[in-house]
Amino acid sequence: MTIEDCLNAVQALGCGLVEITGGEPLLQPETPDLCRPLIDAGYSVLVETTEALILPKLPPASIRIVDIKCPGSGMEGSFYINNINALHSHDQVKFVISDARDFHWSLDFVKSKNLLKHWYCEFFTKH
Repeated sequence: MTIEDCLNAVQALGCGLVEITGGEPLLQPETPDLCRPLIDAGYSVLVETTEALILPKLPPASIRIVDIKCPGSGMEGSFYINNINALHSHDQVKFVISDARDFHWSLDFVKSKNLLKHWYCEFFTKH
């Protein structure tokens, strides 16, 4: 689909929020080019990413949902740590926690990166 096709499809849905996800959307060089016109059209735009890459030039108004891989995922350390400094206060950091070890690892990560100082943190549990 072209960017114009995407905009038309979103407009036809009548929603106010668009989330770009699936695999790693930042591997697609067109992702920032898709975000800009959506934001300009008044949509809230979320980009869910593993942040394993150096961040591309996403528009500042886009909201990154950053998936930090916990040890239980087997992918710990895939995050490009310098991306922490590029996040905005409206961005979100997400941990998928599989056990108590992941939970404590996540708390240590949040504390060591001083994330509580800048961001609102919310914890969800799956029953």
